Amino acid sequence: MTTPVPVAILSDDAFDDHDHPGHPESARRLHAIGDHLRADPQLRALPTLAVPAADAELVLGAHGDAHVRRIERAARGGGAWIDPDTYCTDRSYDVALRAAGAAVEGVDAVCTGAARSAFAIVRPPGHHATRDRAMGFCLFNNIAVAAQHALDAGGCERVLILDWDVH
Repeated sequence: MTTPVPVAILSDDAFDDHDHPGHPESARRLHAIGDHLRADPQLRALPTLAVPAADAELVLGAHGDAHVRRIERAARGGGAWIDPDTYCTDRSYDVALRAAGAAVEGVDAVCTGAARSAFAIVRPPGHHATRDRAMGFCLFNNIAVAAQHALDAGGCERVLILDWDVH
């Protein structure tokens, strides 16, 4: 049996495509994390997994259909402000599906034993959105999508979510 890696890293250059100039949640955040990981030889050695986009059906496990379609329409229409803090660009729907996909891929890596833990470095962030509302910079709740996937397909009976939102 293969020894699991201690941490699987999940990130993708596509996350740069969700960007609104001047907004506090920007690609610079991910770049700073990447710079830190590359600067440390032990962290640099951690494997980076490919990040597939989540299927919209998977996102519907955590969100209502009207919410998912509202985000898709906003993006396909060229982008829009969802609320005073949360924006959607013309690429944000596809990027948000990829962010949810990274969280799901992290669950799969841990549940299959390929990794002991996973670190999804994604944007748009995904922990403030509710079932039917984008907010707090988040279009979809990647945490809820990943937790539901862990229950439905990962063989988990329970999921603990510790959301330590420090700012």
